[in-house]
Amino acid sequence: MLPKLHIYFENHTSSQLNSSFIDFYIISEQAAGHYSQGFDPHELKQIIGPFLSSPLSLVPKPHSNKFCLVQDLSYLSINTSIISDNASVTI
Repeated sequence: MLPKLHIYFENHTSSQLNSSFIDFYIISEQAAGHYSQGFDPHELKQIIGPFLSSPLSLVPKPHSNKFCLVQDLSYLSINTSIISDNASVTI
């Protein structure tokens, strides 16, 4: 069962390595239509109901001054809400 309240996390500390990179990345994704506008968590809950968010982090690219943005989707996995006795997977 999904949480009844919204859950959101602070970004990982590595996100502080270059906050302008994150800002530029988000603006670029919004311009391409991949990201929506930003929402206050309480406003978003009123629009879509309960939700989970994932923290961001930055990983420096080797031998470069560039970064890779990581959206940590495994930080709080949706799978934690699955009762394993009620689900099975076969390959």
